[in-house]
Formats: sequence, structure tokens, C-alpha cells
Amino acid sequence: MSLLSPTARSLDADGYLLLPAFAEPHAHLDKAFLAERVENPTGDLMGAILAMDVARHTITLDDTIERAERAARLLAANGCTAIRTHVDLTLAARLTSVAALIEVRERLRDLVEIQVVALCAWPSIGDLGADQRALVREAVDLGIDVIGGCPHLESDPAAANDNLLTLAADAGLPIDMMETSFFLSRQTLVPTNQAAGMALWREKLFAAMSRNAASATAFFKIPTNRVVELGTRIEL
Repeated sequence: MSLLSPTARSLDADGYLLLPAFAEPHAHLDKAFLAERVENPTGDLMGAILAMDVARHTITLDDTIERAERAARLLAANGCTAIRTHVDLTLAARLTSVAALIEVRERLRDLVEIQVVALCAWPSIGDLGADQRALVREAVDLGIDVIGGCPHLESDPAAANDNLLTLAADAGLPIDMMETSFFLSRQTLVPTNQAAGMALWREKLFAAMSRNAASATAFFKIPTNRVVELGTRIEL
């Protein structure tokens, strides 16, 4: 019995394999091609954030639309039919980048599906975050698809999570945090009574001090659900 409906068409793939189209789950179209003119000397996340702050005055609505559309068309030309893109939402830039990506979303609606995630800057909690929260609501009114943020960079990540979840629930929108995974090492020190090396009591004291030290997760305030720990046992 054929599983095809009477109206279905059968195409000869000539040996090729048919697969679903690609989807880009985490883009930053507002920053597309900026490496050509915005330098990040340190090469890390905070360096990129600081570099963007310095260059923010050079980034216009039309400039962002041109770069974002160029990047989205390249993705589509290479088989990507769905893009979820974060876009910076800062008090310095206000809604410029958000408006640009919403424009690109509408221009390319027949070519590729684009979801615009407002990436809420920090602080977004407490009295200091009142203006930032108001800006998120303005972005909702403008037509964003998803609310996002960086709670791990806030002074109180748990409170920031609650705040972003509340904003999303009030707007009836999904939420997408910056889902970075951190791979950390965990070392377990094992005192041994070997002839060479420290005295046993020193080894036990050293191991106890190591256990009492603050973990990297706590020290850097990394959300626990973003951490992967790889452990090793070291004999002293």
C-alpha cells in the first residue's frame, strides 16, 4: 500500500539524500560584518562588549539594516530557512538595532523566517534597571518575537532571571537567555602516605584548604545550569 496521498508528487532524487533545511538558532545579525571595522583587542566576550560600546555612535539604522540583510541572505543562500537572532537593547542605542532587525524580518519574510530576540542589557533589576525594563516594554510594542537577557552578568542572576521571566510572561512572549555553556575542571586532592613529597598532615591540610576554596561557579557567578564540570583525582 502506498503511503503517498493521491495529490502527492514523487520526485526522483537521483541518489541524493533529502534532509530538512538548516536553522540558525543563535545569530547576532545586528553585529554582522562589524569585525571589519570594530576591533576587539582582547578577543574575549567582555572585550567585544566594550568595543561595541565605544563604536555604538557609528552604528546607524540604515547601516544595521544593510549588514543584517546581507548576512540573512547569505544564510538563506546556503540553505538556512529559519534564523533566531539576538539584538542589543541598550539605553545608549535605544531601539535602533531592534527596529533595523524588525525591518529585515519583514523584508525577507517570503525568503527566510526570522525571530528577533531583544537582548536586554544590564542592569535590568532594582532601581538602576527601571529604565532598561521600560525599554524592553517599548521593544515589545515595536514587535519583537522573543525576550532575552544576560542574567549571568547581573549583580543578582537569580533576580535577573525572575525579572526577565516576568517581562516575558507579561508580554506573552517566549524567552531565550544567552545560553552559554562553561566547561570547568574539578580537582579532587587525595592525601597519600608516600615516602616522597609532603608530610601526610601537610597533604591533608592542603586538601582541606582546597575543598574550602570558592568554586569557579560561585566566584564568577555562573548560572549552575550552564556549567559542565570535568573532574580529576590527584594523589599528593
